Amino acid sequence: MTTLDIYRQQVRDAINRRDGAPILNDSVNHATVITQEVLSGAKEHVRILSYKLDASCYADPGVLGAAKVFLADPEHQIDVLIEAPLWDTHGHFEWAKHPFIETIKEARANTDRVRLVNKDMVHRYKFNFLLLDDFGYRFEADRSKAAAVAAFLPEGKTQQAERLINIFEQLFRESAPIAK
Repeated sequence: MTTLDIYRQQVRDAINRRDGAPILNDSVNHATVITQEVLSGAKEHVRILSYKLDASCYADPGVLGAAKVFLADPEHQIDVLIEAPLWDTHGHFEWAKHPFIETIKEARANTDRVRLVNKDMVHRYKFNFLLLDDFGYRFEADRSKAAAVAAFLPEGKTQQAERLINIFEQLFRESAPIAK
């Protein structure tokens, strides 16, 4: 087993255990493993707040495959917020061509749940995160770095995840859909 295989097993075990133990990660490879395992382990809803949906993670074949399988259930939902105003100031990027967005569009025939964070809001915080249902998260305190902590919280002790969901929902309400 490679160190990445061992890390993947630790993430799977943590999702199943839901004991809240922190999982430290500091590389795009770690982010990719957690993203894939979150998509594989979610029962209802995945939320993503991302600087630019880094292709080294979100175009990874394992992540795309897990997203396809997750979205095969019409009750499942993926919401995505992208901080495009930080780097695509003129709005030229064609989001519909991004592999992760294409995957969502293939499964849902629309991209209404993929939105761009309002440029006035994006400067009010520096973090990014990924949420698994209402109990798990991967949190980057600094959006410019891959260093993050993940945790999968026990039932009844999900306040941290609930706070992140509230932040996500506020940003989502004030964001704009991507161009089709």
